[in-house]
Amino acid sequence: MADKHVELAEDEIIAARLSNELQRLIKQLPANAQVLDWGCGRGRTVLHLRDAGINAWGVDMDTRVLAQANTALAGRGLDKEGVLRPLDQIAHFSARRFHLIFSEETLEHVIDIERLAVESFRLTAPGGYGLHSFPGSRQWHEPHIKIPFVHWLSSKRLRHAAVLAALFLRAGPRPIWPEACDQTGRPLPLSCQAGVYASYLNEKLAYRPIEEMAAVFRNAGFEVGHRCLSPLNIVRRWSPRTWRDNGFPRGNNLLFLRKPAPASILHNHLTQL
Repeated sequence: MADKHVELAEDEIIAARLSNELQRLIKQLPANAQVLDWGCGRGRTVLHLRDAGINAWGVDMDTRVLAQANTALAGRGLDKEGVLRPLDQIAHFSARRFHLIFSEETLEHVIDIERLAVESFRLTAPGGYGLHSFPGSRQWHEPHIKIPFVHWLSSKRLRHAAVLAALFLRAGPRPIWPEACDQTGRPLPLSCQAGVYASYLNEKLAYRPIEEMAAVFRNAGFEVGHRCLSPLNIVRRWSPRTWRDNGFPRGNNLLFLRKPAPASILHNHLTQL
């Protein structure tokens, strides 16, 4: 995985790959459609789409990460403050502007999901789409701090203890996060490392059941469909349905949205994805 605090390189943009579901939706968009990547990071996917002739834009809450795309934007003659914007400037986009809003592994970081849903509805053109892929809440392996089952725990104290035990058993992120090292780059004591990772889990992640996520976007006005992208192997087949629907044992959830318009074709699209 590329370091998000390193300048975006051209070979990374060329190598960017779109999910099959995203490719199918993009092919169905009208000419000159506007597309928004919510949680774009350094803008790799945005610039990949731009290079393919698609009017793509991006927003992200981390301005330091957005700045890593400045060279690539300048090389294309693009306005660095227009194509990629800080999330707190999203209100500058006009209502009903985008024919597609998508995100990849972003929604699990959003604390106020209701606000995101309402703003997405405002920005989406009638008949436009949303496509969001994010780790299921019942994946056995937490994908950010690389520790199994720790995100299933609701108690912050238990989470901290579970992280510490996992670090003692040599589980956890590799390489060790810079935040878990001292100024010389040496790892902090395990108890301090556990505090770093547990704080990230508690403050930066908000796992929710897929039905809860779907209800939030439905209440905002969208037509909603969803499914789990985890292969139906023998482990998943014999697990509880609520686990299967939420990514167990190791899969993302896909949330498909459509802003109502005459002659809704939501069902047809769901069968194609």
